[in-house]
Amino acid sequence: ARQEGWGRRPVVLVPMSLVWKWYRDFRRCLPDYRVAVIGSQRRELQGGPRLKEANLRLAAGEITKEQHREMITVAAADKPTERAAKWSAFQAGLYDAVILSYTALSQTAVDLDAVMAYAEQTPAIRRIVSLQERNEQGRKAKGKRPSAAKKKATERKKAVAEASVKGFILKQLEPDDRRDLDPGIRWDDLGIDLLIVDEAQN
Repeated sequence: ARQEGWGRRPVVLVPMSLVWKWYRDFRRCLPDYRVAVIGSQRRELQGGPRLKEANLRLAAGEITKEQHREMITVAAADKPTERAAKWSAFQAGLYDAVILSYTALSQTAVDLDAVMAYAEQTPAIRRIVSLQERNEQGRKAKGKRPSAAKKKATERKKAVAEASVKGFILKQLEPDDRRDLDPGIRWDDLGIDLLIVDEAQN
């Protein structure tokens, strides 16, 4: 995509379990690309049975140093400040591509007005909201006469529908106590022009 000019700042969105596989694939296929992994980092074990086993196997000559390093290297989630630092480096042009975990995506702030504009123009989102409203009205209408439950669409109903879309989006984006947003980073400001989503696991 980059060579053909239709994607200069790509992000590949993948499940957490596949970020390092994607990273290895990038290194193998595009060795000159500078690739960041956001949402995960690799670290070496400092103790425990796995490290002990790897050390014994290395000493016995059963594995190479490279295999030893693979055995003792584990992935850990990035902290918000680490994710923010990686995003800032991407913005500054220090990386050619980013591999982003689904979890880290949810920890990046977005511009609410841009999301609202998109949601109001997206038929699938409007349909979800209207189905939720219909189901809610059906629950409220139980016990009432059928004619009272069915009303024509009015300007008021249209305004309620628009407010419902906003309510739906706000509910989807509401902060979660377990979710720490990346400090000083907004998705809209990152300059991403190509988003590739690995949905094979979904």
